[in-house]
Amino acid sequence: MSESVDSPCVAHCSTALGDNVCRGCFRTFMEVAQWSALMPEDKRRIWGRLEPRRRLGDLAGRLGGTLDLVMLGDEEWALIWYQGFTKLLFRFEADGTLRLSFPEHALATSLGGEDGARLLDQAKRWLADCKPLIGA
Repeated sequence: MSESVDSPCVAHCSTALGDNVCRGCFRTFMEVAQWSALMPEDKRRIWGRLEPRRRLGDLAGRLGGTLDLVMLGDEEWALIWYQGFTKLLFRFEADGTLRLSFPEHALATSLGGEDGARLLDQAKRWLADCKPLIGA
């Protein structure tokens, strides 16, 4: 008999409204749709991703956006826009540290049309604004 792994659903599903990541349980649309067919180890792996996603979703919400996820290699990153600034990628590491990455193509596009020092200053201000939101 196969062991059962509870669903993280909290009955606030926003994937039905078009979100790629549910604002209630922080599973992706595909994870929600495939949950009943997943193996227990896959379900446990998803459960392990939910707390960092929740924290990133809270950050996105405080910044007026929604959480979207992208895979870079084998790492899952949160994609967040802020005040029209270029796309920024965030992820929490296993030790709780927050990593920030500029997608190369977006950074190249921004640097191509802006003074690099001004862009760096804008990024520093943005990060200072985020500091109280992420508990850093």
